[in-house]
Order: sequence, then C-alpha cells, then structure tokens
Amino acid sequence: MKNIKKTSAVTALILAASLGVSACSKAPNPLLQVSERDAGVFLANASQYAQKKLKWDRDTYGSGGGYGVCMTKTAPSANCQTLYKTMLVFAKEQQAYKTLTVSELTDRQTFEKLKEDYQGAKFELLPE
Repeated sequence: MKNIKKTSAVTALILAASLGVSACSKAPNPLLQVSERDAGVFLANASQYAQKKLKWDRDTYGSGGGYGVCMTKTAPSANCQTLYKTMLVFAKEQQAYKTLTVSELTDRQTFEKLKEDYQGAKFELLPE
C-alpha cells in the first residue's frame, strides 16, 4: 500500500510538472498561424515599411525585397538585424503578428516555407 501511494504521488508530481511546462511553452510562430499567402503579404509589407523607415535604396533592394535579401544573405553590407527589428515595429500594429519575435521572423524553415508567397507578394507591392 505504501508503494502505491508513493507511485501515485510521483505520477501526480510528473503530471503536474509536465502541465506546468506545457502552460509555459512558447506560443506558435505567428507566421505559421495564418495562410501562407497572408504571411507572404505581411512579410513583403513589413519589409517595405522597414526599408522606407531605414531609408534603404529601393533600386538596390526593391520594394519589400530587403527581407529576402537578408534571409538569403545576398547583401553582406545590409544591416539585417536593424531591418528585422524595424519589421517588428510594423508587426506590433498587426493583430495577427503582435507577438512575432526576431527569431521567429528569421527562422530558416519558416522562411523556406513562405518564400514563394513572400516573393509573389513583394512583386505586387506598389512602390512607395
């Protein structure tokens, strides 16, 4: 009987600990909680916003193209961390992306998944 109580107590403790970890787990990446098309449009718009705020040359990076350039590392002189942080300023104004972080924004797997939709969306942007 003593072993059963001990086992039950240990099981309860493990269950409580695992529930606590689950409750503290990070929320899913906001870019993956909307359609790929919507996420691609958001990335293009956020990049365009950041590029304008940072006064990046549109002829060099294209309208909304800075994010892609940074993610593919094709512009070593670009200050990509500043671009990402400025994109988050734009994200905070969008209900679906308010909790987006730099690490989620720059996650390689997420970028690969959304790359086509992002590239399509940036070509639909009107130049600012």
